[in-house]
Amino acid sequence: ENVNINRLCDEAINFCFHAMPANAPGFNCRIVKEYSEDLPEVNMARSEVSRVILNLLNNAVYALRQKKQSGSEPDFDPVITVTTRQEKGKAVIINRDNGTGIPEKVMEKIFVPFFTTKPPNEGTGLGLSMSFDIIKAHGGVLTARNQNGAVFEIRLPCGDS
Repeated sequence: ENVNINRLCDEAINFCFHAMPANAPGFNCRIVKEYSEDLPEVNMARSEVSRVILNLLNNAVYALRQKKQSGSEPDFDPVITVTTRQEKGKAVIINRDNGTGIPEKVMEKIFVPFFTTKPPNEGTGLGLSMSFDIIKAHGGVLTARNQNGAVFEIRLPCGDS
């Protein structure tokens, strides 16, 4: 179906934040939305791409919580920024956090099935691998990089150039 990306991101954000008290008791963070208002709708399997966005948000919350608990920055202000825009015929969704980031030795493996950096019972190693495959099945690309925390970028074909 044709989907409004900004609404899809809002739904995932709302779901993530309503689940936060159960998944991360006592933890809170800010969310910043930087949405492009001129994005065309994107043809997709809505629930699958929503699952990808939610997985990225949950991973960001985990990284932010880890950094906050480390006490390395006493005045640490945990923030997730979700940005949408259109670039060269692609709808772009960027999920950025100012958490722990991704260790360089881990970066090349993060989309490999069953690879996880989380302790037992906290991660299966399937979230990012399945997310990568879902975006690829939609003709898109999912990438990761470090930039004062982790940045995950989804690029999906949207038909407008």
